[in-house]
Amino acid sequence: MRSGLITAAVPARDGWRLRALSTVSWPDGRQTVVTLWTSDLGDFARCFDYFDATLRQVGGTCKRSGSGF
Repeated sequence: MRSGLITAAVPARDGWRLRALSTVSWPDGRQTVVTLWTSDLGDFARCFDYFDATLRQVGGTCKRSGSGF
């Protein structure tokens, strides 16, 4: 995982509650994990974590309602 990458680990580490999780697979073995989170302040976040065919994380992003991460 690259340094400074915003992934689902950020809201998990910060105490957000996981509300939903889904995966998307491609025929070549790549995977995307989509997670939805809520904070104690009522903010929502949606995270996309991308993995290659060997399940190494190759990217990620989270978008949050409110002020952002």
